[in-house]
Amino acid sequence: MTQTWHNLLFAHWPIDADASCARSCPRASRLDRFDGAAWLGIVPFYMTNVALRLIPVPFRGSSFAELNVRTYVTVGDKPGCSSSA
Repeated sequence: MTQTWHNLLFAHWPIDADASCARSCPRASRLDRFDGAAWLGIVPFYMTNVALRLIPVPFRGSSFAELNVRTYVTVGDKPGCSSSA
């Protein structure tokens, strides 16, 4: 794929690791912690030039706003995976 991201913001807030967020994550994962807290990330951005490679970009539908809400988890021994809502 090809895509261009614009006006990207990474905003993060500490949350209680025992809060409802932990109940929303897959069972095989556990919340990562930094300074004793889990973190909730809000990531808004605008995408343009969204298309499969080697296929012309259509006039409609090739750009849109996106909002990711995520926290970070460990699955097995792999830290840093994200769990998006």
